[in-house]
Amino acid sequence: GLALALGTRQALAEAFVAESVALPAPDSLETHHMFYVHAPMDQPPPTVTFDLARSRRSANGKAIKGDEYIGMQAIVMPRRSLFEQVRKRKFCQSGRVVFEDSVDAVRYDIRGPEKSSPVTRELPRNGNSTVYVLAFSNCGNQTGIGGIDVKGHVSVRYEHGYLPAHDYPKRFFYAAMALCYIVAASIWAVASLRRWPTLFYVQRGLLVVSHAGLAQCLLFFFLYERANRTGFYNSSLGTATLFCYSWKLMYAFRVLIISSVSGDPTRKDDDADAAGYGLQGALFLYLLAEFNLRTVRMYRLSRNLQASSILLHAAPAALLSLGLFAWGSRELLKAAAAMQGPRPEVASALSWSR
Repeated sequence: GLALALGTRQALAEAFVAESVALPAPDSLETHHMFYVHAPMDQPPPTVTFDLARSRRSANGKAIKGDEYIGMQAIVMPRRSLFEQVRKRKFCQSGRVVFEDSVDAVRYDIRGPEKSSPVTRELPRNGNSTVYVLAFSNCGNQTGIGGIDVKGHVSVRYEHGYLPAHDYPKRFFYAAMALCYIVAASIWAVASLRRWPTLFYVQRGLLVVSHAGLAQCLLFFFLYERANRTGFYNSSLGTATLFCYSWKLMYAFRVLIISSVSGDPTRKDDDADAAGYGLQGALFLYLLAEFNLRTVRMYRLSRNLQASSILLHAAPAALLSLGLFAWGSRELLKAAAAMQGPRPEVASALSWSR
């Protein structure tokens, strides 16, 4: 998950960035990204832009010209056509991938930097949502050629921008949630500041959690808004957003358990020593597991992650969250049982905190 988060420039939104993609093997085709295209017939067709160039690496790693190599293409086609229409034999003919039948594919010849230029073309549409796959093919003569890289990007744009249909509504969702958090957090903050010296730890924790939720929604909104305008997620902003989300959940568990494990709901300090180092370690592991899970879920579509892989990443976060919830529930029940008797000091503290 961390590797995906730090590699957000590679394949995000409806754009694929080729920083240094090696030339496929001779007479082969490699897939790199999937585009989830929703193209109703009553809207302008989406467009795909190719801005790719080819270069060769010399022995010392410096780029040299690769204009003389012919036969490399970038292809955007429906995913079903990749498995059904690509020929199994005589894969390449005349420097191009050969399909069995007519395929709604958009091709782009990848040339050297001096002969390449951005090209924008319309994607075929049938009124339905279609998964398109980006593939690089090598149908050229490999003799005497080596160390060829591809650099540039391929992006798909819609009438509203670059976000695919399954991500575009999230801008409005997080904007609305941010407004809700602003109202709720402001009301709670005003009420808390007036009684700050007498507030319990759990009440102060609610204030922190509400503001963390506000920051999370704002970060998500700016993340999707920027991606819709440019076609690329910002890696730093994406990492900060996922960390804020994970930290909010971790801190909520921390407030719950620390407030209950001491048996005193009126405690005002943040002394976690009462729960021991086990709580500190469990919360830290949960933070990492939740961050990893959210990162994997964000990239599950563009990277075509299998359900088994997603479940494998989800298992640590699910088990730790269940464990922390069970721990907090047990301590709350114990604290409630301990308070059944007369506790005048607790009643007095509760009266002052109202």
